Amino acid sequence: MVNSSRKGKVGERFAANLMEELTGVPWRRTQQHRSAGVVGDVECAVDHPVWSRFHVEVKNNESLQIGNRLFCMAIEQAYRDCPVGHTPILIHKERRNVWLISFKIACCLSRDPYVVTASTPQAQQKAMAMLYHNIQRVGE
Repeated sequence: MVNSSRKGKVGERFAANLMEELTGVPWRRTQQHRSAGVVGDVECAVDHPVWSRFHVEVKNNESLQIGNRLFCMAIEQAYRDCPVGHTPILIHKERRNVWLISFKIACCLSRDPYVVTASTPQAQQKAMAMLYHNIQRVGE
């Protein structure tokens, strides 16, 4: 029997480590640090002008696959729960596969939204760099 709470915590710790690796700043699980308000599952642990403006949802659910109903619900949850002025992203695992980072490109460009998913470390670094530069530009 799968302990979903433990599985969620494992996914959140992995996501925090992944974000730290990709951004070069510390990240942490939020459940152990906050009890009120709408926050993501993982947050930047330092006051950073860009990374602190990310709203990160984490899903460690093997039934969640790109394009299926669970995936769409997870992306929508990230956007629905995201505070104004923040950028929502979804970090998720797909059926014993690699961890993926997904976000709607509309958060960066003035176009109809479509979802971008990065799976390889190189693609994840490029995606995070794109988000970083677009948030930095919007903040100027």
